[in-house]
Amino acid sequence: MNVDHLDDLGSLAVPCDPTLFGAEETVLRCRLWREEEDRQDPGAALDFIREHFRQSYDRVLAGTFAAYRQFPLWDVWMGDGREPVRLDFAAKEELHPYIGRASIDLALWDGEKFLWALAFGGTENRLSIEHGLCAVFEGERLEALVDHTDFPSIVQWWEWYKADNILTGIPSV
Repeated sequence: MNVDHLDDLGSLAVPCDPTLFGAEETVLRCRLWREEEDRQDPGAALDFIREHFRQSYDRVLAGTFAAYRQFPLWDVWMGDGREPVRLDFAAKEELHPYIGRASIDLALWDGEKFLWALAFGGTENRLSIEHGLCAVFEGERLEALVDHTDFPSIVQWWEWYKADNILTGIPSV
């Protein structure tokens, strides 16, 4: 699938775990990637993401936790000019302050099919993944944790990323 046009959808309020986010709801930046001539309405996909965000974020934490434990070269940037350090996280929830705020990327095709992602990049992501982290979902299923946040490229090469660029075996949650 080739997506070459970006629509900034603004922000999307989603229910979240109040023990992690400090509130029952959080607001995330949301973007729609599509072929320029495609004019599908993303409403149903956005409703789906709202309904499943909390469980999906939990899957992202579980997958990232498994990847962090598998890759001992990953460190955490403390953000104060010091060298990165290796933290021993005891539970996936401990990653929350270090993973950063997600943005939502969405790609629609064939009427009702869509891929969506929680992308963690920029300065808020303090895990030492050079290009950030992108958790890609087909519906409710976390399909891939990719070590960069270039969602259009991931969509274009989806079959390859799905098969070969998964950071770790993704635990079922």
